[in-house]
Amino acid sequence: MYLIWLKSRRNPPNPTPKPPCCGPWKRRENGIGRPSTRASIIETLFKRQYIRKERKNLLPTPTGTALIDLIHVDLLKSASLTGLWEKKLRQIERKEYNATQFLEELKTMVAEVVTTA
Repeated sequence: MYLIWLKSRRNPPNPTPKPPCCGPWKRRENGIGRPSTRASIIETLFKRQYIRKERKNLLPTPTGTALIDLIHVDLLKSASLTGLWEKKLRQIERKEYNATQFLEELKTMVAEVVTTA
């Protein structure tokens, strides 16, 4: 959403504009979403009617908001979790992090979420 918002601005008033719709989603700092997948994710959100475009902003629809409200585990809604996963996946690509360790961490997290949900 951040990239679409930036691209839609012809002459930004300052060099570091903040997207109005992204709230706590700190895409840049967390490295969330690779450019190759970000557009398809946004397209899917539109097709499923979870988001809508209003002027230059992407906003949640009532359906999108209801879906998020159904998820009771805050960790699963966390942009920082996604950013951490993406960081570790990049480290795995560079052979700086062990893929088996990453999978074990995911299994542990899923087990904890399932037992507390």
